[in-house]
Amino acid sequence: MMGGIQPLIGSGGVAERFGMARWLLLYRIERGELPGPSITVAGRRLFTEADVQRIALALHERPELRVGRAARGEGGDHAQA
Repeated sequence: MMGGIQPLIGSGGVAERFGMARWLLLYRIERGELPGPSITVAGRRLFTEADVQRIALALHERPELRVGRAARGEGGDHAQA
């Protein structure tokens, strides 16, 4: 989109795009395992398409980041994460 308004995507939409739970996406971002959004407004994380592409690349390089520890058989509970 040249010169147009860039659509912004909320964290739920980004998580859904990658088949992840929203809590897991946010957890991975907080831990620095996935890149965060370029924009935050009133505490909301808003992702540009470029942000989404950076996350896609990170998940391609480390597909294990798509699932929580319990799903990988490492024990733990996401509620405690």
